[in-house]
Amino acid sequence: MNPSFTSTSQPSIIFAEKLRVTLLVLTLVFACSVQVAPASFVSFEAESGTLGADWAITPRMGIEIRYARKRVDNMIDDQSIDDSVYYIGNPGPNTYSDLLHRPLPADNFLTPICPDCPHAPRAERRYDGLETRLRYRGTRLNGQVSYTYSKLYGNFSGLTDTDVTDASGGRHNANNNRTFDLPEMQFTTSGKVADGPLGTDRPHVLGMAGSYTVRWFGMETSFGLIQTVAQGSPKSTCVGVVDSTSACQFYDQRGTWATFAQDQATGAFSVTSVDHHARMPFLTQTDFNLGHSFKVSKTNEAMRLAFEASAINLLNQHAVLSVSPNPFAQGNEYLKFSDNSPLGTDVKKFLTGYDVAAEATAQGKLIKNSRYGAPFLFQNARTLRLGVRFIF
Repeated sequence: MNPSFTSTSQPSIIFAEKLRVTLLVLTLVFACSVQVAPASFVSFEAESGTLGADWAITPRMGIEIRYARKRVDNMIDDQSIDDSVYYIGNPGPNTYSDLLHRPLPADNFLTPICPDCPHAPRAERRYDGLETRLRYRGTRLNGQVSYTYSKLYGNFSGLTDTDVTDASGGRHNANNNRTFDLPEMQFTTSGKVADGPLGTDRPHVLGMAGSYTVRWFGMETSFGLIQTVAQGSPKSTCVGVVDSTSACQFYDQRGTWATFAQDQATGAFSVTSVDHHARMPFLTQTDFNLGHSFKVSKTNEAMRLAFEASAINLLNQHAVLSVSPNPFAQGNEYLKFSDNSPLGTDVKKFLTGYDVAAEATAQGKLIKNSRYGAPFLFQNARTLRLGVRFIF
Protein backbone atom coordinates (compact mmCIF):
# COMPACT_ATOMS: atom_id res chain seq x y z
CA MET A 1 0.00 0.00 0.00
CA ASN A 2 1.41 3.39 -0.96
CA PRO A 3 1.30 5.91 1.92
CA SER A 4 -0.22 9.33 1.64
CA PHE A 5 1.68 11.63 3.99
CA THR A 6 0.43 14.98 5.27
CA SER A 7 2.06 17.67 7.37
CA THR A 8 -0.06 16.91 10.44
CA SER A 9 1.44 15.05 13.39
CA GLN A 10 -1.85 13.29 14.17
CA PRO A 11 -2.17 9.68 12.96
CA SER A 12 -4.94 8.84 10.51
CA ILE A 13 -6.83 5.64 11.21
CA ILE A 14 -7.85 3.24 8.49
CA PHE A 15 -10.17 0.35 9.20
CA ALA A 16 -11.42 -2.25 6.78
CA GLU A 17 -14.55 -4.05 7.88
CA LYS A 18 -14.52 -7.79 8.05
CA LEU A 19 -14.87 -9.24 4.61
CA ARG A 20 -16.61 -12.53 4.06
CA VAL A 21 -15.86 -14.30 0.84
CA THR A 22 -17.92 -17.22 -0.31
CA LEU A 23 -16.53 -19.43 -3.01
CA LEU A 24 -17.99 -22.65 -4.32
CA VAL A 25 -15.21 -25.03 -5.20
CA LEU A 26 -15.89 -27.87 -7.62
CA THR A 27 -13.56 -30.82 -7.34
CA LEU A 28 -13.14 -33.44 -10.04
CA VAL A 29 -11.91 -36.81 -8.83
CA PHE A 30 -10.94 -39.48 -11.34
CA ALA A 31 -10.45 -43.23 -11.05
CA CYS A 32 -12.51 -43.56 -7.87
CA SER A 33 -16.09 -43.44 -6.66
CA VAL A 34 -17.35 -40.05 -5.47
CA GLN A 35 -20.18 -39.34 -3.04
CA VAL A 36 -21.36 -35.73 -2.72
CA ALA A 37 -22.84 -34.27 0.45
CA PRO A 38 -26.54 -33.33 0.61
CA ALA A 39 -27.67 -29.81 -0.23
CA SER A 40 -27.09 -28.75 3.41
CA PHE A 41 -23.32 -28.50 3.03
CA VAL A 42 -21.73 -25.04 3.14
CA SER A 43 -19.53 -23.54 0.44
CA PHE A 44 -16.01 -22.24 1.08
CA GLU A 45 -16.01 -19.27 3.47
CA ALA A 46 -13.19 -17.02 4.62
CA GLU A 47 -12.99 -13.72 6.45
CA SER A 48 -10.38 -10.98 6.56
CA GLY A 49 -9.98 -7.82 8.58
CA THR A 50 -7.31 -5.10 8.72
CA LEU A 51 -6.65 -2.21 11.08
CA GLY A 52 -3.98 0.37 10.41
CA ALA A 53 -2.55 3.75 11.27
CA ASP A 54 -0.27 6.14 9.34
CA TRP A 55 1.79 8.94 10.86
CA ALA A 56 3.64 11.55 8.80
CA ILE A 57 6.76 12.36 10.81
CA THR A 58 7.87 14.86 8.15
CA PRO A 59 6.46 15.67 4.71
CA ARG A 60 8.84 13.05 3.28
CA MET A 61 8.98 10.44 6.03
CA GLY A 62 6.24 8.43 7.65
CA ILE A 63 5.41 5.34 9.70
CA GLU A 64 2.73 2.77 8.84
CA ILE A 65 1.36 0.11 11.16
CA ARG A 66 -0.99 -2.61 9.94
CA TYR A 67 -2.65 -5.50 11.71
CA ALA A 68 -4.23 -8.23 9.55
CA ARG A 69 -6.48 -11.05 10.71
CA LYS A 70 -7.54 -13.83 8.33
CA ARG A 71 -9.59 -16.95 9.00
CA VAL A 72 -11.02 -19.87 7.05
CA ASP A 73 -14.53 -20.51 8.35
CA ASN A 74 -15.55 -23.38 6.13
CA MET A 75 -14.14 -25.39 3.26
CA ILE A 76 -15.04 -28.27 0.98
CA ASP A 77 -12.80 -31.27 0.54
CA ASP A 78 -12.86 -34.93 -0.36
CA GLN A 79 -12.44 -37.51 2.39
CA SER A 80 -12.10 -41.26 2.38
CA ILE A 81 -11.44 -44.18 4.71
CA ASP A 82 -9.38 -46.28 2.30
CA ASP A 83 -8.50 -44.13 -0.75
CA SER A 84 -11.18 -45.83 -2.87
CA VAL A 85 -14.54 -44.11 -2.29
CA TYR A 86 -14.36 -40.35 -1.67
CA TYR A 87 -17.01 -38.24 0.05
CA ILE A 88 -17.14 -34.52 -0.75
CA GLY A 89 -18.39 -32.26 2.03
CA ASN A 90 -17.42 -29.97 4.91
CA PRO A 91 -14.75 -31.49 7.20
CA GLY A 92 -15.76 -31.44 10.84
CA PRO A 93 -17.52 -33.30 13.68
CA ASN A 94 -21.07 -34.60 13.35
CA THR A 95 -21.27 -33.78 9.67
CA TYR A 96 -21.59 -35.72 6.46
CA SER A 97 -17.80 -35.94 6.34
CA ASP A 98 -17.33 -37.45 9.83
CA LEU A 99 -16.91 -40.81 8.13
CA LEU A 100 -16.03 -43.00 11.12
CA HIS A 101 -19.24 -42.11 12.94
CA ARG A 102 -21.88 -42.90 10.33
CA PRO A 103 -22.80 -45.75 7.99
CA LEU A 104 -21.07 -45.75 4.61
CA PRO A 105 -23.22 -47.82 2.22
CA ALA A 106 -21.03 -46.92 -0.76
CA ASP A 107 -18.14 -48.63 1.09
CA ASN A 108 -20.38 -51.52 2.25
CA PHE A 109 -20.21 -50.40 5.89
CA LEU A 110 -23.80 -50.40 7.14
CA THR A 111 -22.87 -49.43 10.70
CA PRO A 112 -20.33 -46.84 11.94
CA ILE A 113 -16.75 -48.09 11.65
CA CYS A 114 -15.46 -46.55 14.89
CA PRO A 115 -18.18 -44.80 16.94
CA ASP A 116 -15.82 -44.27 19.90
CA CYS A 117 -13.02 -42.71 17.81
CA PRO A 118 -12.31 -38.97 18.02
CA HIS A 119 -14.53 -36.90 15.76
CA ALA A 120 -13.17 -35.42 12.56
CA PRO A 121 -11.82 -31.88 13.13
CA ARG A 122 -12.93 -28.79 11.26
CA ALA A 123 -10.64 -27.16 8.71
CA GLU A 124 -8.66 -24.41 10.46
CA ARG A 125 -6.39 -21.74 9.01
CA ARG A 126 -5.60 -18.77 11.24
CA TYR A 127 -3.34 -15.88 10.30
CA ASP A 128 -2.49 -12.88 12.48
CA GLY A 129 0.17 -10.41 11.39
CA LEU A 130 1.45 -7.05 12.62
CA GLU A 131 3.57 -5.06 10.15
CA THR A 132 5.48 -1.84 10.82
CA ARG A 133 6.97 0.22 7.98
CA LEU A 134 9.21 3.27 7.95
CA ARG A 135 9.10 4.99 4.53
CA TYR A 136 11.07 7.85 3.00
CA ARG A 137 10.19 9.57 -0.29
CA GLY A 138 12.66 11.98 -1.79
CA THR A 139 13.22 13.47 -5.23
CA ARG A 140 15.94 10.92 -5.99
CA LEU A 141 16.20 8.63 -3.01
CA ASN A 142 13.33 6.40 -1.85
CA GLY A 143 13.54 3.82 0.90
CA GLN A 144 11.57 1.56 3.18
CA VAL A 145 12.31 -0.64 6.19
CA SER A 146 9.63 -3.07 7.36
CA TYR A 147 9.26 -5.66 10.08
CA THR A 148 6.44 -8.20 10.29
CA TYR A 149 5.57 -10.43 13.22
CA SER A 150 2.98 -13.04 12.31
CA LYS A 151 1.52 -16.47 13.11
CA LEU A 152 0.01 -18.87 10.58
CA TYR A 153 -1.48 -21.89 12.34
CA GLY A 154 -4.07 -24.54 11.59
CA ASN A 155 -4.56 -27.91 9.87
CA PHE A 156 -5.45 -26.57 6.41
CA SER A 157 -2.79 -24.71 4.44
CA GLY A 158 -5.27 -23.34 1.89
CA LEU A 159 -6.52 -24.13 -1.58
CA THR A 160 -2.86 -24.36 -2.61
CA ASP A 161 -1.19 -26.99 -0.44
CA THR A 162 2.18 -26.10 1.12
CA ASP A 163 2.79 -29.25 3.17
CA VAL A 164 6.10 -30.62 1.91
CA THR A 165 5.02 -34.10 3.04
CA ASP A 166 2.80 -34.31 -0.03
CA ALA A 167 4.13 -34.47 -3.61
CA SER A 168 7.74 -33.56 -2.75
CA GLY A 169 7.12 -29.97 -1.81
CA GLY A 170 3.36 -29.53 -1.79
CA ARG A 171 0.64 -29.75 -4.41
CA HIS A 172 0.19 -26.32 -5.94
CA ASN A 173 -3.00 -26.82 -7.94
CA ALA A 174 -6.07 -25.40 -6.22
CA ASN A 175 -7.97 -27.81 -3.96
CA ASN A 176 -5.63 -30.68 -4.83
CA ASN A 177 -4.10 -32.07 -1.63
CA ARG A 178 -4.19 -34.97 0.84
CA THR A 179 -5.12 -32.98 3.94
CA PHE A 180 -8.40 -34.74 4.73
CA ASP A 181 -8.12 -37.84 2.55
CA LEU A 182 -7.83 -40.33 5.43
CA PRO A 183 -8.97 -40.00 9.10
CA GLU A 184 -5.48 -40.68 10.49
CA MET A 185 -3.98 -37.79 8.50
CA GLN A 186 -6.00 -35.34 10.59
CA PHE A 187 -4.29 -36.46 13.82
CA THR A 188 -0.69 -36.70 15.02
CA THR A 189 1.19 -39.67 16.44
CA SER A 190 0.31 -38.38 19.93
CA GLY A 191 -3.43 -38.45 19.23
CA LYS A 192 -3.67 -34.66 18.88
CA VAL A 193 -5.46 -32.83 16.08
CA ALA A 194 -2.74 -31.85 13.57
CA ASP A 195 -3.15 -28.13 14.32
CA GLY A 196 0.12 -26.21 14.42
CA PRO A 197 2.41 -23.94 12.40
CA LEU A 198 1.65 -24.31 8.69
CA GLY A 199 4.28 -24.78 6.00
CA THR A 200 4.76 -21.08 5.18
CA ASP A 201 4.71 -19.78 8.75
CA ARG A 202 7.65 -17.37 9.20
CA PRO A 203 7.02 -15.36 12.41
CA HIS A 204 9.80 -12.79 11.92
CA VAL A 205 10.43 -11.09 8.57
CA LEU A 206 12.63 -8.04 8.03
CA GLY A 207 12.53 -6.23 4.69
CA MET A 208 14.61 -3.34 3.37
CA ALA A 209 14.18 -1.67 -0.01
CA GLY A 210 15.66 1.40 -1.60
CA SER A 211 16.07 3.09 -4.96
CA TYR A 212 18.11 6.01 -6.28
CA THR A 213 17.56 7.89 -9.56
CA VAL A 214 20.20 9.91 -11.44
CA ARG A 215 19.06 12.38 -14.12
CA TRP A 216 21.68 13.43 -16.65
CA PHE A 217 21.64 14.84 -20.22
CA GLY A 218 17.91 14.17 -20.52
CA MET A 219 18.33 10.58 -19.44
CA GLU A 220 17.48 8.74 -16.23
CA THR A 221 19.35 5.89 -14.55
CA SER A 222 17.85 4.18 -11.52
CA PHE A 223 19.28 1.65 -9.08
CA GLY A 224 17.11 -0.49 -6.79
CA LEU A 225 17.99 -2.91 -4.02
CA ILE A 226 15.76 -5.20 -1.92
CA GLN A 227 17.00 -7.20 1.06
CA THR A 228 14.85 -9.80 2.83
CA VAL A 229 15.65 -11.66 6.06
CA ALA A 230 13.05 -14.20 7.20
CA GLN A 231 12.88 -16.77 9.96
CA GLY A 232 12.89 -20.38 8.77
CA SER A 233 9.68 -22.28 8.09
CA PRO A 234 8.60 -25.20 10.34
CA LYS A 235 10.62 -28.40 10.28
CA SER A 236 8.44 -31.44 10.88
CA THR A 237 8.79 -35.19 11.15
CA CYS A 238 5.94 -36.93 9.35
CA VAL A 239 5.55 -40.70 9.70
CA GLY A 240 4.06 -42.58 6.76
CA VAL A 241 1.06 -44.67 7.82
CA VAL A 242 -1.53 -47.14 6.47
CA ASP A 243 -0.73 -47.33 2.76
CA SER A 244 1.61 -44.54 1.60
CA THR A 245 4.22 -42.01 2.69
CA SER A 246 2.00 -39.09 1.63
CA ALA A 247 -0.67 -40.33 4.06
CA CYS A 248 1.55 -39.41 6.99
CA GLN A 249 1.09 -38.31 10.58
CA PHE A 250 3.11 -35.50 12.12
CA TYR A 251 5.25 -36.63 15.04
CA ASP A 252 3.50 -35.17 18.11
CA GLN A 253 2.53 -31.97 16.24
CA ARG A 254 3.39 -29.77 13.27
CA GLY A 255 6.75 -28.09 13.75
CA THR A 256 8.20 -31.00 15.78
CA TRP A 257 11.36 -32.81 14.70
CA ALA A 258 12.35 -36.19 16.18
CA THR A 259 15.82 -37.71 15.86
CA PHE A 260 15.71 -41.49 15.39
CA ALA A 261 18.39 -44.10 15.93
CA GLN A 262 18.37 -47.79 14.99
CA ASP A 263 20.37 -50.58 16.56
CA GLN A 264 22.29 -52.27 13.77
CA ALA A 265 22.22 -55.66 15.50
CA THR A 266 18.59 -55.89 16.56
CA GLY A 267 16.92 -53.37 14.23
CA ALA A 268 15.24 -51.70 17.21
CA PHE A 269 14.31 -48.03 16.81
CA SER A 270 14.63 -45.35 19.47
CA VAL A 271 14.03 -41.60 19.64
CA THR A 272 17.14 -39.82 20.90
CA SER A 273 15.86 -36.23 20.91
CA VAL A 274 12.77 -34.17 20.10
CA ASP A 275 12.63 -30.48 19.14
CA HIS A 276 9.10 -29.16 19.56
CA HIS A 277 9.88 -25.81 17.92
CA ALA A 278 12.02 -26.96 15.01
CA ARG A 279 12.69 -24.52 12.19
CA MET A 280 14.64 -24.47 8.96
CA PRO A 281 17.58 -22.02 8.70
CA PHE A 282 16.93 -18.31 8.16
CA LEU A 283 16.15 -17.27 4.60
CA THR A 284 18.02 -14.25 3.24
CA GLN A 285 17.77 -12.88 -0.27
CA THR A 286 19.10 -9.84 -2.13
CA ASP A 287 17.41 -8.54 -5.30
CA PHE A 288 18.83 -5.81 -7.56
CA ASN A 289 17.35 -3.72 -10.35
CA LEU A 290 19.01 -1.38 -12.86
CA GLY A 291 17.04 0.81 -15.25
CA HIS A 292 18.02 3.35 -17.87
CA SER A 293 15.73 5.47 -20.07
CA PHE A 294 16.17 8.32 -22.55
CA LYS A 295 14.05 10.49 -24.84
CA VAL A 296 13.48 9.38 -28.41
CA SER A 297 11.54 12.40 -29.70
CA LYS A 298 12.36 16.10 -29.74
CA THR A 299 8.68 17.05 -30.16
CA ASN A 300 7.13 14.70 -27.59
CA GLU A 301 8.89 14.54 -24.22
CA ALA A 302 6.66 11.66 -23.10
CA MET A 303 8.23 9.28 -25.59
CA ARG A 304 11.07 7.38 -23.95
CA LEU A 305 12.91 4.11 -24.50
CA ALA A 306 13.76 2.21 -21.32
CA PHE A 307 16.09 -0.73 -20.68
CA GLU A 308 15.85 -2.77 -17.49
CA ALA A 309 17.91 -5.50 -15.87
CA SER A 310 16.78 -7.36 -12.73
CA ALA A 311 18.64 -9.92 -10.66
CA ILE A 312 16.48 -12.02 -8.32
CA ASN A 313 18.65 -13.59 -5.59
CA LEU A 314 21.65 -11.57 -6.73
CA LEU A 315 24.12 -13.38 -4.45
CA ASN A 316 22.83 -16.79 -5.58
CA GLN A 317 22.12 -18.00 -2.05
CA HIS A 318 20.87 -21.55 -1.58
CA ALA A 319 19.04 -21.68 1.75
CA VAL A 320 17.50 -25.05 2.62
CA LEU A 321 13.70 -24.74 2.57
CA SER A 322 12.80 -28.31 3.52
CA VAL A 323 14.28 -31.68 4.44
CA SER A 324 13.05 -35.23 3.93
CA PRO A 325 10.40 -35.76 6.66
CA ASN A 326 9.93 -39.57 6.65
CA PRO A 327 12.21 -41.49 9.09
CA PHE A 328 11.60 -44.95 7.59
CA ALA A 329 12.71 -46.77 4.45
CA GLN A 330 12.94 -50.29 3.00
CA GLY A 331 10.13 -50.94 0.56
CA ASN A 332 6.83 -50.09 2.24
CA GLU A 333 8.18 -47.34 4.48
CA TYR A 334 5.03 -46.74 6.54
CA LEU A 335 3.43 -48.14 9.69
CA LYS A 336 0.52 -50.51 9.32
CA PHE A 337 -1.78 -51.37 12.23
CA SER A 338 -3.62 -54.31 10.69
CA ASP A 339 -6.46 -56.05 12.52
CA ASN A 340 -9.44 -58.33 11.83
CA SER A 341 -12.00 -55.54 11.52
CA PRO A 342 -13.92 -55.09 8.24
CA LEU A 343 -11.68 -52.09 7.46
CA GLY A 344 -8.56 -54.17 8.15
CA THR A 345 -6.90 -51.27 10.06
CA ASP A 346 -6.92 -50.38 13.73
CA VAL A 347 -7.89 -46.82 12.96
CA LYS A 348 -8.56 -45.96 16.62
CA LYS A 349 -4.90 -46.60 17.45
CA PHE A 350 -3.83 -44.13 14.78
CA LEU A 351 -6.21 -41.50 16.14
CA THR A 352 -5.44 -41.84 19.87
CA GLY A 353 -1.64 -42.01 19.88
CA TYR A 354 1.15 -44.59 19.94
CA ASP A 355 4.90 -45.00 20.42
CA VAL A 356 6.39 -44.57 16.94
CA ALA A 357 9.75 -46.18 17.71
CA ALA A 358 8.19 -49.16 19.47
CA GLU A 359 5.68 -49.76 16.68
CA ALA A 360 8.37 -49.50 14.00
CA THR A 361 10.47 -52.03 15.89
CA ALA A 362 7.54 -54.40 16.34
CA GLN A 363 6.53 -54.18 12.70
CA GLY A 364 10.02 -55.22 11.60
CA LYS A 365 11.62 -55.09 8.16
CA LEU A 366 11.98 -51.33 8.44
CA ILE A 367 15.28 -49.49 8.34
CA LYS A 368 16.10 -45.88 9.06
CA ASN A 369 15.77 -43.71 5.98
CA SER A 370 19.26 -42.55 4.97
CA ARG A 371 17.67 -39.46 3.43
CA TYR A 372 15.78 -38.55 6.61
CA GLY A 373 16.64 -34.94 7.47
CA ALA A 374 18.58 -34.44 4.23
CA PRO A 375 17.77 -31.27 2.23
CA PHE A 376 15.57 -31.71 -0.82
CA LEU A 377 14.03 -28.28 -1.39
CA PHE A 378 16.18 -25.18 -1.84
CA GLN A 379 15.87 -21.46 -2.41
CA ASN A 380 15.54 -20.64 -6.10
CA ALA A 381 18.86 -19.92 -7.79
CA ARG A 382 19.78 -16.53 -9.22
CA THR A 383 17.46 -15.35 -11.97
CA LEU A 384 18.37 -12.58 -14.43
CA ARG A 385 15.72 -10.72 -16.40
CA LEU A 386 16.23 -8.19 -19.18
CA GLY A 387 13.53 -5.91 -20.53
CA VAL A 388 12.90 -3.16 -23.03
CA ARG A 389 9.98 -0.73 -22.81
CA PHE A 390 8.69 2.03 -25.07
CA ILE A 391 6.93 4.72 -23.05
CA PHE A 392 4.61 7.22 -24.72
